[in-house]
Amino acid sequence: EKSTYITLMNPERGGAIYPRISKEMMRDYVNQYATIVGKVQNLAGTKLTILTSDKTTVVVDNFTQDTEDDTEPTVIEIRGMVTGASSIRMEDYNSFGDSSFDLESYNQMLNYYHSDKYKVMTVN
Repeated sequence: EKSTYITLMNPERGGAIYPRISKEMMRDYVNQYATIVGKVQNLAGTKLTILTSDKTTVVVDNFTQDTEDDTEPTVIEIRGMVTGASSIRMEDYNSFGDSSFDLESYNQMLNYYHSDKYKVMTVN
C-alpha cells in the first residue's frame, strides 16, 4: 500500500498520480511515477544530480531545462518515473528558484504525511 495524498496529477497522462516522496522512499516506487524535491548539485548534459530533502543524492535522467527559463534552478521539483533506488527519469519539473526553500521542513512534512498515523487513502 502506498499513500496517495500529497500528490500531483498529470492530465496529459490520464490523471497519473505523482506522489511526493523522499530518496529514502524511492525503492518502494521503482517503475512508478513520483515527485521528488532537491537542491541542484551538478548538471552534465541531460543528467542532473540533486541533494534531496533527506540529505542524499538522486540522479535525474532526461533533464532538459525549459528554453524559456534562462536561470539555473537551485531548488527543483522533479516529476517522473522512478527507475531505481536513487534515480528518476524526468518528465517535468518546477524550479523553486533560490536556495531559501527549506528542504528540512519539507522532509518533515513528507515524513508526517507518509506515516501510518496519517494515512487517509491508499492504493495497491
